[in-house]
Amino acid sequence: MEFHPDKCEILSITRKKHPITYPYQLNGQHLKHCDYAKYLGINISKDMHWTRHIDTITAKANSKLGFVKRKININNTVVKAQAYKSLVRPVLEYSQAV
Repeated sequence: MEFHPDKCEILSITRKKHPITYPYQLNGQHLKHCDYAKYLGINISKDMHWTRHIDTITAKANSKLGFVKRKININNTVVKAQAYKSLVRPVLEYSQAV
């Protein structure tokens, strides 16, 4: 398996104000440092604060909830609850243990 250096990033997890950064290379190309990375749908920041992840998830859930509100114009509460449980809740509940 070969790694593509342009798709690889360095994420140093630390709470120091001035962390020591080392220049990493892969196949002779320098890898860039990043402040956060997305891994399996979870946004991990360099200081392990979850605000970026929470903001992303709530924005995605609000978008889906707006879709459900716009498209389901039925007075049947069972259908609305089922749409909420199948479209919005999985977004909120994914990786909630993190």
